[in-house]
Amino acid sequence: MKVVLITGSSGGIGLSLCKKFKKENWIVVGTGRSTKYDATVIDFYIDKDLINEDSPKEIIKIINDKYERLDCIVNNAAYQICKPIWNMSVEEWDMIYNCNVRSIFLFTKYGLELLKKSKGNIVNIGSVHSVATSNEIAGYASSKSAISGLTKNLAIELGQFGIRVNCVSPGAVDTKMLREGLLRGHVGNDDTNTLVNNLGELHLLGKVGNVDEIAEFVYFVSNDDNGRFINGANLLIDGGASIKLSTE
Repeated sequence: MKVVLITGSSGGIGLSLCKKFKKENWIVVGTGRSTKYDATVIDFYIDKDLINEDSPKEIIKIINDKYERLDCIVNNAAYQICKPIWNMSVEEWDMIYNCNVRSIFLFTKYGLELLKKSKGNIVNIGSVHSVATSNEIAGYASSKSAISGLTKNLAIELGQFGIRVNCVSPGAVDTKMLREGLLRGHVGNDDTNTLVNNLGELHLLGKVGNVDEIAEFVYFVSNDDNGRFINGANLLIDGGASIKLSTE
């Protein structure tokens, strides 16, 4: 059976990813900062904080010792702080980049030998903020832009080993992170349900996305039966939000 590592697997998009890969009969290894996890869709859970430099190396070692294979890494874990750039501390900035960007570098570095054996692939979860962004979210948005760029370089460097690397960049998806981000007041001061509904009405399809839609797309890209010729791409799944001028 194929083995997938899904970071940030405790909730939202991460949990939906676990459900999809499990449904497709993959062995699912999940990671997260929480000690709680859904054992019905995660075969093996590793409680690690990716802000810690040593965590990716330790996680890969555990996978190697237990399964001796790894077919896909889905770098989904993300850290978001919403505040003006002048109010953000160096520590907060580093926490965002260490979780969102450095962890991808380290998982690639330490997981490479396993991926070479399986001719596996990496899917990085980016964001629409890599192409169009908003106020008071510079740390998160710029880290997602970095992920898009890093994906291209990794695809070039790892292509010689038959390893594909792609980035899937969701737009507004109804998650805890989206709801917390909306509370910063840039789109109004209503309750979160109203804010999500109002945001959905601004989309061409009249709604925001849901986590299962993202999971289905990520699996499509990761599965070689479908995505074998998709490589080095930043694939937007945002309901068309980024194609319309804000002035129209």
